[in-house]
Amino acid sequence: MNIRPIVRTSFTTDDYAAAVRDADPTLSREAVGVLWAQYALETGRGSACWCNNIGNVKVTRRQAESGVPFFMLPGTWEIIDGKRVVFDPPHEQTWFRWFPSLAEAMRHHLSFLEARYGEAWAA
Repeated sequence: MNIRPIVRTSFTTDDYAAAVRDADPTLSREAVGVLWAQYALETGRGSACWCNNIGNVKVTRRQAESGVPFFMLPGTWEIIDGKRVVFDPPHEQTWFRWFPSLAEAMRHHLSFLEARYGEAWAA
């Protein structure tokens, strides 16, 4: 498995907007704003962004075993059956995708959003 060290990463609004424009120059200014808002929500405006993972993308065991780089984040929590449950490494709930750069993370993020929400993407 390709486990990487945890590194806190945060970006200015301008850095983030430039990465969106580079990944998809057709997106409107409003779309960039919506993407920034989602990043801000997911990461506490960057205070909890690790290893360029702008969407808190998790890694499955299958992905990890195939060599997809990831990191394990202590204190990861999920709401399960209405209760907050905390997980620590090496539990699989703590496995998050590691990206070498904001640019690569953005390409992955936009590709995921377009594939997952294709019908809404044009809007």
